[in-house]
Amino acid sequence: MPDVIRDPGCSNAGAEAADRLREALGHAGFTLPAINADEPVRGTAMVDLGRAPAGLVSRIAEWIAERA
Repeated sequence: MPDVIRDPGCSNAGAEAADRLREALGHAGFTLPAINADEPVRGTAMVDLGRAPAGLVSRIAEWIAERA
């Protein structure tokens, strides 16, 4: 189960997580059109991954599967 961040500053945690994912995807050669911090839900930091073309998502999934 993934770590759940529950603290008053969780909106910052969401922004930091979005930044880390954006950077990691960039290093792998991928860019999702919209990765943004979202409003916390019940004290849990959230990240909105937005919408992305199916082909791009398939390439990301293939890249992960090859390395998992």
